[in-house]
Amino acid sequence: MTIKDSGTEFATKIHNELVQIRANQIELAQDLTERINDVANRVKKLDSRVEARFDAVDKRLDAMETKVEARFDAVDKRFEAMETKFEAKFDAVDKRFDTLESSQKSMLTLQQEMLGVLVSIQRNLDVN
Repeated sequence: MTIKDSGTEFATKIHNELVQIRANQIELAQDLTERINDVANRVKKLDSRVEARFDAVDKRLDAMETKVEARFDAVDKRFEAMETKFEAKFDAVDKRFDTLESSQKSMLTLQQEMLGVLVSIQRNLDVN
């Protein structure tokens, strides 16, 4: 084998090795692309499941919020009714106090008149 044949054989082997390396790189790139696509598909599936679960949770929360609002409305109505009753009763108590106060004033006036009469009787007795 001559140097020329050896050089050609060496160049052919290097070329074949480079072609094989490139083929391996293409195969690895294809495998990597498939893996990336598989991961992307899994992420999409996971995302759709998470979205479905969040939608279910949102529906439950909306239902609970509606129930709570209805209950608060009922409680508000009860408080308003109680407030109306209390206001009516306080108004009645105020009227009673006004009546009692006017009665006390008239009693005080009557007592002062009686005291005035007693004082004038005492003066008349003292003079006589």
